[in-house]
Amino acid sequence: SFPTRRSSDLEDLRLGDAVIAGVSSSDRLRVWAHGREAGRHQLRAILNQRCVAEAEVDLSEDANRTGAATLELEGCAGELLEVQLLRRGEPLAFCRARVCPEEGAWENRRVSFAVASCHQPFTEEGKLHPASASMLAAAGEQCERDDVAFALLMGDQLYTDAPESKSLFNPEYFASLREGESIQACSASAVRKILQRRYERFMAVPGFAKLLASTATVPTPDDHEFIDNFGTHPDHGTQAWASFKDGALQAYWDYQGSRASL
Repeated sequence: SFPTRRSSDLEDLRLGDAVIAGVSSSDRLRVWAHGREAGRHQLRAILNQRCVAEAEVDLSEDANRTGAATLELEGCAGELLEVQLLRRGEPLAFCRARVCPEEGAWENRRVSFAVASCHQPFTEEGKLHPASASMLAAAGEQCERDDVAFALLMGDQLYTDAPESKSLFNPEYFASLREGESIQACSASAVRKILQRRYERFMAVPGFAKLLASTATVPTPDDHEFIDNFGTHPDHGTQAWASFKDGALQAYWDYQGSRASL
C-alpha cells in the first residue's frame, strides 16, 4: 500500500511515501500524506477505475514532509475509494477509504468499524515482537475482509517512553540521540523534530502501515504520545513541561490530528 523500510528494529524503521485517509462526510474526505521529498504532491481519488476527485497537498519541511488536504467529492457517498499519492504524475502510494454515506442511507445495512489503541509492538530490546507483528498483519487483513467503514484509533499510537531501553526519558538513550541534556530541556521545535522521527518509526511497522492503508482512520491522542499518565501530575501543567507539551502537540498534529477534522 505504501513503502516502508522493512526491519524488526525500532531504530531502523523508516516511513517512505505514504497516504492515509481520515475523517469524511458524504461529499468530502480528509487525506494525510508523507513523502520522501518535500513540496507539492497530488492526491487522486479513484472509483471504479475512474478519477472522481483531485487535490494538491503541500508536504512541508517543517512538518517533516507531511501534510493534509481535503478531497471534494460528488456522487461518492458510501462508496469505497482508492486514494493515490502522486508526484509529478507518478503514483507513489495508495490507500482505501469508505466515504461516509448520506444520512439515513445505511439505516438497514450492517456496518463494521474497528477500535484500536496502545500501539507498542516492540520488545524491551527495541525489536518487533513476533506476536505483535502477527496480530497487526491479521488486523489489516480483517479490516479488508469485513469491509470496515473506518477505524477509531483511541490513543497511544506512539510511545515516547517505551520500550524503556529506547525511551526518550531514558537519560542514556536520549544522550545517544545527541539532542541535548534531556527532552524536557529541548525547545518546542526540537521536541517536534524528535517526535516526528519517532512517529515515522512507529508508523512504519509493516502490519500497522497495512492497517493504516486498509481503511480510513480517525485518531485521537492519549497519554503516551506525551508520557505515561500525562496530565495527571501537577508538574505537567508547569513551565518545566511547557516546551515539551507544545512540541508534542505539534508533532501529533503533523502525523495524526491533521486528518481527524474536515
